[in-house]
This record gives sequence, structure tokens and C-alpha cells, in this order.
Amino acid sequence: MKPMVTIAKDVGRAAGELVALALDDAVGHRGRAVLAVPGGGTPRPVFRWLARHLDAHVHDRLAVTFVDERHLPGTVDCPPDQLPDESNLKGAWLDWFQHRRPAQVVPLIHGGTVHEAAAALNPVLEALGPPDVCLLGFGPDGHVASLFPGHPCLSEAGPVVAITGSPKPPPERLTLSMPWLQLAHVTIAVGVGAGKGVAAADLLSGPGELPLALASPRARWHLVLDPDAAAAAGEPS
Repeated sequence: MKPMVTIAKDVGRAAGELVALALDDAVGHRGRAVLAVPGGGTPRPVFRWLARHLDAHVHDRLAVTFVDERHLPGTVDCPPDQLPDESNLKGAWLDWFQHRRPAQVVPLIHGGTVHEAAAALNPVLEALGPPDVCLLGFGPDGHVASLFPGHPCLSEAGPVVAITGSPKPPPERLTLSMPWLQLAHVTIAVGVGAGKGVAAADLLSGPGELPLALASPRARWHLVLDPDAAAAAGEPS
């Protein structure tokens, strides 16, 4: 499935509007919605937009989980504001949850080894169900969540997969599996900066081989690029 492309200077608003529309559809059909979100800097403008603009009838029926997280076994009972700065939960808390908390937040944080954590989190995610909407960032290498090109865990089933030996530090991570990401009804991937052009071009030329291209959802697929990323991907602005 080839994604619909949006080019915008304000990617927070552009992606936020797409996320909000998809969540509204999910609530209308099911009475609730599950949103999976990434970490890093790319989604934070989207979080700020959602905190200000997401309709209350959606927000109050929303469960938010994460596409991945660094394995942080010592922070299970840590308040969000005291989490390490690299925690994906902390970024979402700073820009969204401390201002408006969704009905449910399901972090990918658990004690024990990374494999024990994945085993404990799997029934939690199974009970929650696959994401109605998945918000993704992606790296210049085309990785999404903590699923990297050529990594053996790309083929593992989920929902949650333990990653060891990640090519991007830290080496131990928890990630939603590729099959679980592919169960999303709608996915919105966001790319900012010229460095994201190669991965975006791989997706748009199709059929791509990078994890970004493999994360195709069941129904609607959106790619939101800023002008620099779009130009590097060969997309006319």
C-alpha cells in the first residue's frame, strides 16, 4: 500500500490532525481507541498539538501505549517527571500527559531482564488489543520503533519483542513487533529533515524493504514530511 503524502512546515499540526481524525473514527466505531506512539524528538510537536486540540470525547476514551521503549527496569515505580530523559514515556508526559491525561496509559516499562519484561508485557498488550492508530517516527536508516534493518527480531511475533544488541544505544529495548504494527488500522509516519529522505523514498517507490515500508497498516497509510525531507525524497512541494 502506497501512503498518502502530506508536506507541511508544521508537521505537529498536520500529523496531529490525521491522528485525531483516525482516533475519532475508532471511537465512533468501537467506543474506544488505542494509539501507539514513538519516542524521540519527532513526535513531540504532535503530542503538543494533541494536548491542546484533541476532542474531549476522544481523549476520554483513549488508551495510549508506545511503539518502543528503552529497557528501564529500575524505573517501574518512578514518577514520569523523574524518569531518565531518554525514556519515551517521559517525553510524552512532558508534552502531553501532564497537561491532559488520556483515559489509559500503558508504558513498555517492566522489571527483570529485557526478556522477562517482554514476557510480562505481552498479555497486557494482548488485552489492550492492536493499535487503532499508530504514530511512527523513523530513522535515516529506515528503522521504526526499535526494529532495525536486517535485525533478526524483525520476523518475531509479538505483541512485545525483547531487543538485545540494538545498533542504536542502548542495546536493550522493548518494541512492538512488526506483525503487531501491521495490525494497526491507520498509521501516520512523520519525517523531519533531509536525513529522512532516503527512507521516505524507499517507502514511496514501493515495494520498499526497510522497516518503515514493512510497517504498512491494514487500512490507511499516511506519510507526513517537512519540506526538507520531502525534497530529499524527491517529492514535489
